[in-house]
Amino acid sequence: MTATFVPLQIKMRATGPGQQPGSPATLLPGELAYNANDNTVYIGHDVGGANGTALTVLALAGSGAFVGLTGNQTIADVKTFSGPCAFTGTGSNSAVGVTQSSADDSTRLATTAYVKSVVSGAGGGSVTSVAFSGGTTGLTVTGSPITSSGTITLAGTLAVANGGTGITSFGTGIAAFLGTPSSANLAAAVTDETGTGSLVFSASPALTGTVSAENLTLSGNLTVNGTTTTINSTTVTIDDKNFTLGDVASPTDAGADGGGITLKGTTDKTLNWVDATDAWTSSEHLNLLTGKALHINGTSVLSSNTLGSGVTTSSLTSVGTIATGTWNGTAIGVVYGGTGLTTAPQGTVLVANTANTITALGSSTTNKILAYNATSNTVEWITGINGGTY
Repeated sequence: MTATFVPLQIKMRATGPGQQPGSPATLLPGELAYNANDNTVYIGHDVGGANGTALTVLALAGSGAFVGLTGNQTIADVKTFSGPCAFTGTGSNSAVGVTQSSADDSTRLATTAYVKSVVSGAGGGSVTSVAFSGGTTGLTVTGSPITSSGTITLAGTLAVANGGTGITSFGTGIAAFLGTPSSANLAAAVTDETGTGSLVFSASPALTGTVSAENLTLSGNLTVNGTTTTINSTTVTIDDKNFTLGDVASPTDAGADGGGITLKGTTDKTLNWVDATDAWTSSEHLNLLTGKALHINGTSVLSSNTLGSGVTTSSLTSVGTIATGTWNGTAIGVVYGGTGLTTAPQGTVLVANTANTITALGSSTTNKILAYNATSNTVEWITGINGGTY
């Protein structure tokens, strides 16, 4: 009996217009895929992706991801070999050491024997002739070899563009400063220096980089025109008693919007002007010390235990226990525990003859008895009690 085999095909991206190299966006763990555009086999590496997909997709095989044993390949980026490497094979592009001729400028490796033969004469010999040219524009040496004795003198000044200094001698103090680069020698080397004991420039120099000093005192005004001013001091002491912020040519409330003070913490602590509410806005609580109160226009409106007498209107929706005081507001309804009445004549009785409504049951000029009428479910005055019949 002949066995029948069913081919197993993995996910594939074939070459063609618009087809790109690279791995699939997602694979299931252990799922394989092949991209013919870069000749690379990919595999879903591990679980943990969305909807059960692999968390990562790795290149598994193919000349697009791994070095083959045969065939031409281009290997990109830096490769580090931690062990010895043995190269075999020959040819113009071989990395195997070869014995080259002096006219061969290829990048092939040279054998040890060839290198020794080239440098064997480097330890001896003598100069028989030498020629110089260039003067102030540069220095060119021709002829070889150079003798081991004698003096070479260059006439003229070698320009900076040709590797020289462009000068024939140092100015006063320069040589001393180069030999010993101290502050005193620098001050002596600067001819424009006008002060004593410190370096003072007669004109305003343009300084770049970082200016470092143990202590710096400015006797005049300081103007900073940069975009950002950063002060890394632990303590800042200022004699002025007033800060002016937003001091621009034409200040407006819209321009001042969001201005104020920000204290950095786990979250920013801010006190800012908000133009939309026309008010200063604090991101944190305001805590007044003992004995202090909140004043408006010179009048106390709130302290730790007292609401100012000038506060006559409120929108409170709940209060705690009211221990003392006089109620002068509107009548309190039955639903809130009151009677809903503002007056109660002498001799009347408060009754609820209608649900949720308290009324004053008036008295009369004759003696009566207060009784309950079960038929009408009301309370009423009666002239007497009838014992009934039997």
